[in-house]
Amino acid sequence: MRNASLLKRLWLAAGALALFVAVFIIGNGFIAPDRAITRHMLGFDFTAFYAAGTFTRQHRFADLYDLSAIATEEHQIGRDADLELSTSFGPYWNPPVFAWIFAPLSALPFHTALNLWLLANVLALAVALLLLTRMLPRSTPAGHKALLILLALISMPVIQALSHAQNTCFSLLILSAVVTLWRGGDHEDLHDSNASSGRNFRRAMLAGALAGLLSYKPQLTAVVGAVLILDLGLPALLGMALTGVILLLLTLGSMPGLLTTYMQRLPQILHYMQVEHEYLWDRHVTLKAFWRLLIQGRTAGADLLIVQGLTVATALTIAGLLVRALYRARSTLSLLPRPWRTAASRPAQRITRDRLIAATITAMPLLMPFYFDYDLLLLAIPATLFAADRLQHPAAPAPGDRWLIRCWIALYAWLLVNPGLARLTHFNLTVPLLAATALLLIARATRSRGALAAADAPAPGAGLCCPR
Repeated sequence: MRNASLLKRLWLAAGALALFVAVFIIGNGFIAPDRAITRHMLGFDFTAFYAAGTFTRQHRFADLYDLSAIATEEHQIGRDADLELSTSFGPYWNPPVFAWIFAPLSALPFHTALNLWLLANVLALAVALLLLTRMLPRSTPAGHKALLILLALISMPVIQALSHAQNTCFSLLILSAVVTLWRGGDHEDLHDSNASSGRNFRRAMLAGALAGLLSYKPQLTAVVGAVLILDLGLPALLGMALTGVILLLLTLGSMPGLLTTYMQRLPQILHYMQVEHEYLWDRHVTLKAFWRLLIQGRTAGADLLIVQGLTVATALTIAGLLVRALYRARSTLSLLPRPWRTAASRPAQRITRDRLIAATITAMPLLMPFYFDYDLLLLAIPATLFAADRLQHPAAPAPGDRWLIRCWIALYAWLLVNPGLARLTHFNLTVPLLAATALLLIARATRSRGALAAADAPAPGAGLCCPR
C-alpha cells in the first residue's frame, strides 16, 4: 500500500469497504431477530412524508404544520405498520406544495408506499451517478468511472439516505443536472456566436429553473442559487424566478392560506425541536451545530452567546472567502475571448467554473443553519469535478492538491463512524474536515487565473496522476 498509486489504494479501500457492507447485509439475515436490523427499524423519516401525504390527500392542510396532529398521525402509522417509533416523531419541514408528491403514496399501505419511494430513490441515484460520470473527461477509463460509482454507492450518506428513506437521492439528481447545465456543453457551434449565445442563455435559464426545484429543501438552494445567479446572470435568475412563480401559484391554488401558515409556524417548529427539547446536533454538519454540540451538548435550551458569536464569526469568514473566489472567477472569465465557448477559451472556462462550483457546494452545508449529514451525498459532485480537473491536467496540479486529496479521503472515512462518536464525545469532527476541504477548494477557485495556464499545458495521456 505504501508504494501503490493513489488509484490502486482507492480501489483496495473501496473493495474492502464494499466487502464489509456486503457481509453486514448478508450476515444480518442469519442472526437472531432481536439482534438484527429489520424493516420495522428502517424508513422512519418516511413516516413524516406519509403523514403529510395523508393530510394533503384528505385536504387537511392546516394539520401539515400542527405538531400535535402530525405526531398523532405518525404514531398511528407506526402502530399500523408495526414500526419501532417509541415516542419520537419528525415534523414535516418542507414547503407545503411538495406534500402533493406523497398524496398518491399515502393511499397505499405504508410498506408498499415505502418500497415504491425507495425504488424511486434508487432510480434517481442511478441517473445522478450517470450524470456524474459524464462530468469526467471523455478519455477517462471505464475503471475510473466504476470507482466513482462504487465509492458513491458504499458511502455513509447513501446508506443513511436509503435506510432513513430520505429524499437525498433526488437532491443529488437535481443538483447534478443543474451543475451539468451550469458547466456548459461540449458541442456548441463554435462558428456561430449568435447561436452559441442563444444556447448559453437557454442552458443558463434551465439551470436556474432546476435549481429552483431544490427549494423543497431551502438549505440546498440558498448558496448554490445565489452563486449560480451571480455567475450566469439574468438567464439563471429568470429560470429560478419562473420555477418560484409556478410553485407559488400551485401552492396558492391548491392549498389556500397554507403558505402563510408555513411561514409563521416553521420558526415555531424549529424552536420546539431544537430549543425546547434535546436535539441531535451531532447529526448536523453546520457551523452552528458544531459549536452548539461542543459547548452545550445535545441538551435543550437557547444558544449561548458564545455559540452565536463563534457561529457568526466562522460563517462570515468562509462566506467572505467564497465571495472572493467568486469575484476572482468572474474576473478570470472576463479575460477570456467572447463568446466563452470558443475552442481556445473553453478549457480555461471549464476549469475556472468547475473550481467555483466545487467550492460552492462544499462550503454550502457550513453556512446553513440546518443541514443533516445524509445530505453530504451532494459532495459527490465537487469530488467528481476535482477528479475531472486532475484527470484532465495531471501535469499541472494546483498547490494544496495533496492536502485536498487527504481531506477528501479523511472526510469520506470519518463519516462512516461519526454518528456514534460525535454523540459520545460532543465533538463532530465531520465539520472541521468539511471546513478544511471547503477552504482548500475555495483557495483553488481563488487561484483560478492559474487555470488559464493549466488549460494550455499539454496533458500527457489520460490517467489518474495524483500524488502518492
